[in-house]
Amino acid sequence: MLKSISDELTEYFKKYQIIRKLGEGGMGVVYQVFDPQLNRNLAVKVISSAGNSKISKRFLREVEITAQLDHPNIVKVYNSSVYNGKLFMVMEYIEGQTLKDHLETSSLSISQRVEMMIAVAKAIHYAHEKDIIHRDLKPDNIIVKKDGTPYLMDFGVAKMRTSKSLTATHESIGTPLYMSPEQANGSRKIDLRSDIYSFGVILYEVLCGHRMVAGDSTMNVLYNVINEKPVRPTTVNDEVPQILEDVCLKAVEKKKNKRYATMQELIADLQQYLNPQSEMLYFLRKKWSKYQKPCYIALILCFTLISILFVRQKYQAHLLSEYNKNIEERSRKFQEYVKNKQYNLAMQQLRKLSVSEDDYNYQLAHIMYQMGQREALETYEKIASPPKNDFLFRGKLLFLNEMYEDAIDEFEKQLNFIDRQYLALESDDKYAKKSLQESKRLTLGYMGESFFHLKIYDEAIKSLEETTNEKGFFLLGSSYFFKEEYSKAILFLNKANEKYAKNYHRCFRLAQCLLQGKAWKQAIPLLSICIDEQPWQAKLYKYRGQAYYDLGDYENSYNDFVKLSQLDAGTKNYNHGHSYVGYFLNIVISSENPKDHHKFAYRMINHLKGIYAAVDQDLLAEQKRVLYKGIVKPQFAPLDTKSLDHFIDILQQKNIRHKFYVWQSLVWRLWPIGQMFGND
Repeated sequence: MLKSISDELTEYFKKYQIIRKLGEGGMGVVYQVFDPQLNRNLAVKVISSAGNSKISKRFLREVEITAQLDHPNIVKVYNSSVYNGKLFMVMEYIEGQTLKDHLETSSLSISQRVEMMIAVAKAIHYAHEKDIIHRDLKPDNIIVKKDGTPYLMDFGVAKMRTSKSLTATHESIGTPLYMSPEQANGSRKIDLRSDIYSFGVILYEVLCGHRMVAGDSTMNVLYNVINEKPVRPTTVNDEVPQILEDVCLKAVEKKKNKRYATMQELIADLQQYLNPQSEMLYFLRKKWSKYQKPCYIALILCFTLISILFVRQKYQAHLLSEYNKNIEERSRKFQEYVKNKQYNLAMQQLRKLSVSEDDYNYQLAHIMYQMGQREALETYEKIASPPKNDFLFRGKLLFLNEMYEDAIDEFEKQLNFIDRQYLALESDDKYAKKSLQESKRLTLGYMGESFFHLKIYDEAIKSLEETTNEKGFFLLGSSYFFKEEYSKAILFLNKANEKYAKNYHRCFRLAQCLLQGKAWKQAIPLLSICIDEQPWQAKLYKYRGQAYYDLGDYENSYNDFVKLSQLDAGTKNYNHGHSYVGYFLNIVISSENPKDHHKFAYRMINHLKGIYAAVDQDLLAEQKRVLYKGIVKPQFAPLDTKSLDHFIDILQQKNIRHKFYVWQSLVWRLWPIGQMFGND
């Protein structure tokens, strides 16, 4: 691929000699070439994605804007063209390093660093005078020659101030670490003060040797850009003069109207540091001899006043220091309580913190959510200005309140936000991409669970198809279970075998799937777990009794159906339990080994007689005559199957609770129990 590009470069620009490849990025390749006619080195940027409209527009914008700029500290563009589906741009070649690399390899004084940054600031001011806003200022876009001369480059995302809309709504342009708060928010109102902010962030890094904004993911960085105040430069590096700290902090104010209005104002303050002699000091020095005596008196008075003020300031500083230590200690305890899930203590500590009402309600809502309190949503809604793009947490609060449809709307907004952040990333930012992918999986997990509760199982499966945790496997398996796709249900329910090993719903659904496949032996332990969890559930004994019977374990099968009959007698639910007992007698009587199996039938009937003896009193005499007339024969008479069928039909129609009498009659007809067992 690279060879083909260099071949085409040689073919199209025959007058240039390709020296080497300088670098390769997401948009293309940059080569160093030599122009024999002018005897100079040049840089050629080759874009191999001319068919990509977004990349092409960015390339053409860079050519158009940079061509208007002629400044000693801005990389010049000499020519551009399109050939064979590729875009070419011929630029000035600068032999040097990026600003970051230059600072790491050079020992520069504070003054030398300021002089270099003034040159960069003048280049930015020149672009601003041309109504051009860079929008992507960062150390990688500043090249420094060996002699220390800086050059500003890469106007690919720059725009004219006269453009109708500098940024589409919610579209973040720039690099997160150096974005202004308005860029991070996706605001339309981007002006030259956004460049001033980005320059301030770079100046901070140049002076302190440390990045101003921290964050372990893109979303954390953007949140800190918008909400967190930077650490003072003198705290990071005590060699930074106060005047330079003031310049930095004014440039990076969160609100645009508090920053420098123009880059020229910022340059003036930086030059004041290099030439601190003001007109007032010069005037005092010139007039000193004339007003020496009065000045001595004034100096003594000033010294006395300053001493008093110093002592007072020292005392106030001591009080402030103690107060800040107290606040820091309370904040530390609060974070520790939250980390250890000591939420009641965390809430008590939160009340002691000096935070705004919105911050208090936001932190309180998080604690209440962790405690599973549905009122967390009500607390969150008290926040006058909730954090932007806080879709995931709001969705979780709605989910906690079983407002699943509203929660899904918030999760969809979160997914859209993640997609926008993903597109704004640099192509080689693997860590940030991984962080966004994890956030996406988490959001899809909540969305899938919401669809599951709404019984929209197809959407639940779609949301959970990339899950990697046991809860996701449990929900996937359960969704397939309710769709009656039992083989897939077994696959995913088996994956949830640690955290959900003894979960009632997981075990019951998995047992049902296994019973469908006649895997009785595997189903029995799962049904036993269910019985341990909910021993009052009659259906569990019925399913396990059937499984034991199909395995030939008649004793355990009999015991389960006896337990079932006892449960029904205790709850007076004769009609419900009666059908289960009848089911047992049916499978016993219809078996191929009647002699052995009828022993269990006989034991069951005698057991039932004791339990249901009082039930017969509930039947009216007229009902008995209708049901039994001409049907129940003497005990050893031949089996009247027609009458038996008719009797069963009547029982089904009348919903009568005495089916076991039918089975008793049937057992005595099929096998002479009296002869077999005597009086047992």
